[in-house]
Amino acid sequence: MSVSADVHARSPWVDGTLAALVGLGYGLALFNSPTTWLIAVVLLILAAAFYAFLVFRFVRVGDTRQDPSAQRAHGIRVIALFGLAFWLTRIDPGEQWRLLYAVGGGLLIGIGGFLVLRLEERARRRASGSGVSGGSKVSEGDDRIEP
Repeated sequence: MSVSADVHARSPWVDGTLAALVGLGYGLALFNSPTTWLIAVVLLILAAAFYAFLVFRFVRVGDTRQDPSAQRAHGIRVIALFGLAFWLTRIDPGEQWRLLYAVGGGLLIGIGGFLVLRLEERARRRASGSGVSGGSKVSEGDDRIEP
């Protein structure tokens, strides 16, 4: 029996939760009232702390190094997502459309964040499966861990 590369894989539910926090926080910020801004800042700080924990838990524990092309692609996706978020803040939807605009913008950023996180996880699993970090295997006869 061998340990698969997915031992330290992030669940889509974890990425979905993080993306939902970011999307909800962003949507509340787009609504543009003092109360929703305060809630949005708290949610986005929670999301940043949650992401830092995920990076420590799933990237540091697995100790995988992505190749430069995967890092570049991830950076381009994050910059595109931030560009979309910035562009959404430049639009003034008018008072009658503010709620619908905030919900739509939050959904768009949440879905985009989910896609970025899943593609990041896929690249990380691919790097760990290709032997970049050198995983361990469990022998079939006993419980010893072999290099």
